[in-house]
Amino acid sequence: MLIIYVLTALSANWWPGVLPRPAIILCVALTCICLLVRRGRPLAALLYAVIIMSGHALTYQESIFAADQLNNDAILSIQEIKPLSHIDAIELRASVASLNPQMIVKLRWYRPNRQLLVGDNLVAEVATKPPNELANVGGFSYRRYLLSENIVATGSLKSVSKINRQQPTVAPISRFRQSIADKLSRFTRGDVLSALVIGDRSSLSKSVRQIFIDTGTAHLMAISGLHIGMVYGFTLLAFSCLTRLLPLPRSHQAQLISSAGAFAIAFCYAAISGFALPTIRALVFLALWLVVKACRWHVSGWRLLWFTAAVFITVAPQTAYSVSFWLSFSAVAGVFLALKVADSLQLNGAKKLATMQLVIVIMLMPVQVSFFNQQSLLAPLVNLFAIPWLGIGILPLALIGALASVVWPLAGNAMLMIADWQLQLMVEVLMPVANWQGQLIHMDSASLTLAIVGLVTVLSSRLVFKRWFALLAIVAILVIVASVYRHWRVAPTVDVLDVGQGLSVVSRYRGNTVIYDVGASYPSGFNMADAVINPYLTHQGIHHIDWLVLSHDDNDHAGSANKLSDKVRVNQLLASFVPDKLPANFDGALHQCHGQFNSLKRWFSGGISLQNLTSDVGQRASDNDLSCVVKMTMDGASLLLPGDISRAVEGRLNQQLLDAGLLIVPHHGSKTSSSIQFIKAVAPQMAVFSAGYRNRWHLPNEHVVQRYHALDVATYSTSDVGMGRFIAKGDQWQATSFCQLSWPTWYRCYDLAID
Repeated sequence: MLIIYVLTALSANWWPGVLPRPAIILCVALTCICLLVRRGRPLAALLYAVIIMSGHALTYQESIFAADQLNNDAILSIQEIKPLSHIDAIELRASVASLNPQMIVKLRWYRPNRQLLVGDNLVAEVATKPPNELANVGGFSYRRYLLSENIVATGSLKSVSKINRQQPTVAPISRFRQSIADKLSRFTRGDVLSALVIGDRSSLSKSVRQIFIDTGTAHLMAISGLHIGMVYGFTLLAFSCLTRLLPLPRSHQAQLISSAGAFAIAFCYAAISGFALPTIRALVFLALWLVVKACRWHVSGWRLLWFTAAVFITVAPQTAYSVSFWLSFSAVAGVFLALKVADSLQLNGAKKLATMQLVIVIMLMPVQVSFFNQQSLLAPLVNLFAIPWLGIGILPLALIGALASVVWPLAGNAMLMIADWQLQLMVEVLMPVANWQGQLIHMDSASLTLAIVGLVTVLSSRLVFKRWFALLAIVAILVIVASVYRHWRVAPTVDVLDVGQGLSVVSRYRGNTVIYDVGASYPSGFNMADAVINPYLTHQGIHHIDWLVLSHDDNDHAGSANKLSDKVRVNQLLASFVPDKLPANFDGALHQCHGQFNSLKRWFSGGISLQNLTSDVGQRASDNDLSCVVKMTMDGASLLLPGDISRAVEGRLNQQLLDAGLLIVPHHGSKTSSSIQFIKAVAPQMAVFSAGYRNRWHLPNEHVVQRYHALDVATYSTSDVGMGRFIAKGDQWQATSFCQLSWPTWYRCYDLAID
């Protein structure tokens, strides 16, 4: 029953909807009836999981609506404060008196004029938005992350009118963590040391983070059950060696004392790391395991694992959506399965260790691909030496050195120096592996499904070894072929990516790719290339860009140009300006869309034709009016990309060449563009507005949208439905929304629909 309960609860990640409250009440009644019937208990477990997850989902949705009404005089209780070093602001999480106490809001206070402390109760003016994300295929699900944290709104704190503060205190553990952080920051790999010792990954550089991701070792940099297990195992081994050296009896009681001491050390490590949720899960599981062993109960590790998962899901249903929970649960399950496989094959030594590592990686592979859309083929081999190296040679030295540096700086710093040297060596060893793209296989949901079905078929078959191996080879070939050639588009395809208040359009036909604009980049380091475009290109299997067009020198259109992945080659660049920073892997020619030489010029890239329709607007024109106006033609279907031009420039364009079936609306639907004459000249079948969700300019303008509708033009807005895919059949375009491209889960698609 535990298995049924946990799996049903976890399946909420893919529910397209949730039960209404009357249906939940009916499920409660059915659960009670099933409990009275002996054979009805499995059904009761299933229904109870549906009740728990549906109840939480409804509470979450209702709290979203209530939080959206917050404005003045919101009563907040601060739970967490995080300073933002790149800007003059703080980020805080707080519960709200008018909301469910389990739900919280995430707010930023720019240029704060008063000091806030954790535990403060305050009356404030806030501006909130419902949970939202950049909805693109291959991208990170920010909504699922917010759901896993019970965050029902994000926004800003405008002003604070009243603070009710208890006696201000700073927890000793917080001071201790800060003192350790200061000491670790002095070392070469202080960023990695901070991640391992105190759980602070904020200082990890992008390059180092990517190295660990590409080699399948990213889990080593996030303190989890693996690290708690390492500390517990190392300490238990040390205590066992100590008992052998001392004349102490090796009784069951002595073993329990050693285990209790090791658990205490693991608990202290979790406290130093900030009691992150994965460490709490590991401690609970470890404590239950020790209780079972102490009482000599005959309970299998599998049953204990399912019981622990059931407890966490029941107490905190949002846990079911947490990536860390999935990784931790899969890793522990992989350990148990690996032990069983190794024992059944009667393996010992290195063979047993290698087999266990392979089984664990296979168990983690579906989760890795589902969340990160890639899998390192060398991950089993890399982890085979990286995990023992970290657990035996680095983590004990780093932890003991950090603690010793407080009371005995000389010895502590010496141990930290050795740990730092090893981490630097590990990064240098992993770097060539990460840079070799052949070891990375990028998979989408279809390839993953094919792999899982094939693997299950193989494992459940009773074929002889040769046929078994042949079938496995066929499945592997199909997966690799599907992952490599999934970028090949038989029909002309245009993807308008959701980059917030900005623009990025990817046109593909057969093996050719053209990108028009790349979205914004911000002082914090957040940019649309890393957040949207690079994951999209990886997910779609695109390794080269034939043409990159930068319409004009505005941040929301060209800000992320130099952030494009260096693993994607850019062949040609067309722009209205000379970019200060070019893409890392650009080795072609730079073309200007202005000037008599390139006026009405046409370029061909395979089956894609680019025609430059940019008009001469003079040197004093605004950046918007300098936008490159490009018309693309693919197998008879046409697309017009006018950038941010105004109505004045619209009138200067060659009206005879503007006709296109698909139009990216100029200037995001601003009232300064989209004149009636322009719309009639283009005569589009469909017009696409690229705009940010609830943007401060209120784009697209309502009157502009009505203007298109009055001329019988269908409209599509990324602010409403996320990324849009437009596929041409002849000269007609068909639209597909983000939720039609991906599985329409209740938390990602509850308010997304095509206009």
